[in-house]
Amino acid sequence: MNDIDLAIIDTDNTELVHVFEVKAVPMVLAIRKSLDVDQFVGLVNAGMIQILIKESTNKSRWIT
Repeated sequence: MNDIDLAIIDTDNTELVHVFEVKAVPMVLAIRKSLDVDQFVGLVNAGMIQILIKESTNKSRWIT
């Protein structure tokens, strides 16, 4: 998806851990237009990742 970036937070980077309030790992963030729009914590399957991407790119969720 061109609109969504998935980011994995490196827990060695304490600044990012604080900014994104990482409480457990793995934690993956869905980022759209430089904003954290969704996330999941823990191991998930490919289907759950596809759902996260689809929901995160849903244009009706965003005010432009």
